[in-house]
Amino acid sequence: KIYSVGGMLGGKGLFWERPFREPHHTVSDVALVGGGAYPRPGEVSLAHRGVLFLDELPEYGKNTLDGLRQPLEGGTVTVSRSAHSVTFPADCMLVAAMNPCPCGYATDPRHTCVCSPGLIRRYRARLSGPLLDRIDLHINVPAVPYEELQAGASPVTSARMRERVLAARAVQQARYAEVPYCRTNADLSGSLLEKHCRMGAPERAFLREAVQRLALSADLADKPDDCGSRRIGIHRRSPSGRGYRLPRAGQGSVLASALPSNGGGGLSEEKGDTCRIPLRF
Repeated sequence: KIYSVGGMLGGKGLFWERPFREPHHTVSDVALVGGGAYPRPGEVSLAHRGVLFLDELPEYGKNTLDGLRQPLEGGTVTVSRSAHSVTFPADCMLVAAMNPCPCGYATDPRHTCVCSPGLIRRYRARLSGPLLDRIDLHINVPAVPYEELQAGASPVTSARMRERVLAARAVQQARYAEVPYCRTNADLSGSLLEKHCRMGAPERAFLREAVQRLALSADLADKPDDCGSRRIGIHRRSPSGRGYRLPRAGQGSVLASALPSNGGGGLSEEKGDTCRIPLRF
């Protein structure tokens, strides 16, 4: 229906596959978030219930990226004009990739980073703190050794990964069958989060220490419990979500803060990327 409103069906019927959108880093604010004289959905709405992938994240305009803050938090985009206002759905999984520095070698022990500390700080300052707070999982992806590249296919195939995802969704459908407006872990908040994901004394003590030592915001204080830890519990086939390991999830939320501000590194197969993924299972 969103594609129909945007005039993008091209004579075809309604789509039955989850969308995958990959806008170029030169995309405008209106094209990414939505708007125009006659409001039309942007990329974040066209990726509703699917994936919005932003490669080379710091290359996007800072104001353009900050326009994603409200959609990522609320799952909708409201475009207001003098005559009317329109609200588009925008509940998508944001997947983004970036180099740790302009040259790409700030975390690679095999190469020397040529970027100055000031240049690296300016490069990373293109991503605002509130935007990063809305990205639940930060993953460092190191360069793959040549031997592993030549070893053949990954032991985990796409078909096997699909089975895992379907199994995780089946657990959640059973868990939230009687919970209104809640289909997946990403929909949990407030009292529902406390009901379905109650922390024990050790987890609360760890979270308190993490918040104090890393100066985490209130949003990040909830993210390890809400997203990463729940995901671990699900893949262990835990219908109640109990028995998760909070420290492991907390590390995923603050990994980006551990990247060095100067000297030596890279990621991905050639140089490197840091993936930042909000979990929407």
